[in-house]
Amino acid sequence: MKKLSRVIYDSINRITCPYGNGHNGVDLGWRYDESQNIVHPHCAGTVYATLVNVSDGSSYGGGWGNYVLIRHDNGMFSIYAHLRTGLPVSEGERVDESTAIGIIGASGLADGRHLHFEA
Repeated sequence: MKKLSRVIYDSINRITCPYGNGHNGVDLGWRYDESQNIVHPHCAGTVYATLVNVSDGSSYGGGWGNYVLIRHDNGMFSIYAHLRTGLPVSEGERVDESTAIGIIGASGLADGRHLHFEA
């Protein structure tokens, strides 16, 4: 299976809400095959912050639910939000495109299961 995206498999065909009109990221839908719901960083960096153990429907943490915020080597940041609980990375950890940083979920104020990706 060829990985077509750095963030999740086949992301171009999974956009459920594009960037724009007040939406500062891209929402990517989930798949029944859980192996296709594993989230990876867009590029190498260091985990800058995480929020864990946020339940579905909770506005805690700004409504993003469980998230991973990465500071990339070029100084840019990216966030991966609405992840399932039990994040496999922690603050200060070095990650790259092959590192699994979470699984698409519906934590926080998510309107269904999806990944919110923002740079």
